[in-house]
Amino acid sequence: MNSRVTNTIDFLFRRIEDSKSMTEKERILDLFFDESKKIRGSNNLDEIKHLRKLTQVIIDKYCD
Repeated sequence: MNSRVTNTIDFLFRRIEDSKSMTEKERILDLFFDESKKIRGSNNLDEIKHLRKLTQVIIDKYCD
């Protein structure tokens, strides 16, 4: 699961978590969603499961 796309999504996830302002989080989240499209398009089940875990953390933390 060490593909470039997965590494990128992990990096973006860490950037969202480390961002101080909501504006910055939203900007990085847009990039996260763009990368998630690539993962879903790859049809790699391990990468898709990993993406789902990260996405669920974001939903749990930032959505009501």
